[in-house]
Amino acid sequence: MARAVERIEQDLEALEEAIALLWAEFHSTYSQYLKLLGQGVRQQLILASYQVCTHGYPESFLALSFNQRQKLQEAVRRLGGQAQEEFLSHLEPSKRLPETDATDIVEEAVNDAPVFDDEQPQAGNQEQLPEPFEMAISLDDALDAAEPDAIANSTPTKPEQLREWQEQLEQAIAQTLQTLSLDTNRILQKNGIIPDKLPPASGL
Repeated sequence: MARAVERIEQDLEALEEAIALLWAEFHSTYSQYLKLLGQGVRQQLILASYQVCTHGYPESFLALSFNQRQKLQEAVRRLGGQAQEEFLSHLEPSKRLPETDATDIVEEAVNDAPVFDDEQPQAGNQEQLPEPFEMAISLDDALDAAEPDAIANSTPTKPEQLREWQEQLEQAIAQTLQTLSLDTNRILQKNGIIPDKLPPASGL
């Protein structure tokens, strides 16, 4: 009986070590993934906002003063940078960024440096949002992500803990995307670029 108990304990220790190793590999892979995701999301956000302002609603964009356009563009860039940092913070709960009040960025956008440079807006369809930004603004509908619980600091030692860690991380990523989408819309709406009530997005 003692031998059987000892064997079970050894098996459990081996399982815990295997799970810890798997978690370390997951952590490393997610770290690289989140860096790339943050860069891609930031670039797509800037591009999509540029297309909305210059192709979707050029008259509304040109109606803003030069200073207002600069502040709008800087606010979009800051939101993208904030999202980059937040993605990585999900892996290190102890280093989680303080709750950034995106409202401050939104408010400042109405009254800060160019992202779109000197590209001249082109005439566009005032009724139809370009496809890239339809994808961005519809994230709040496509992602039904609840506010995630804090991701555990300790290394998972059981299969269910590893699964929970991954699920919470994916929830946190989805929440960041959803919040970024909503905040970007608020900035564009507050500046009068897009209507307060957006048309339904196609394809999602």
